[in-house]
Amino acid sequence: MAELKPCPFCGCDMKIETATIDYSEITMLVGKSGHKTGCMMGAMPSPRSKDVDKLVEFWNRRADNG
Repeated sequence: MAELKPCPFCGCDMKIETATIDYSEITMLVGKSGHKTGCMMGAMPSPRSKDVDKLVEFWNRRADNG
């Protein structure tokens, strides 16, 4: 698994957490403690997937790298 890039909105570090929702294990991205208050990530649903590698690939993609 590749390393997660920081939050594109505030620069804080991100982490991967796993939760069970409706009997399914889901992996999601959340800001590490100290994630800045008022960051746009707090206003959006957390990116989530059953495939950790795809989640990391999705998160690390930026507008300038296709």
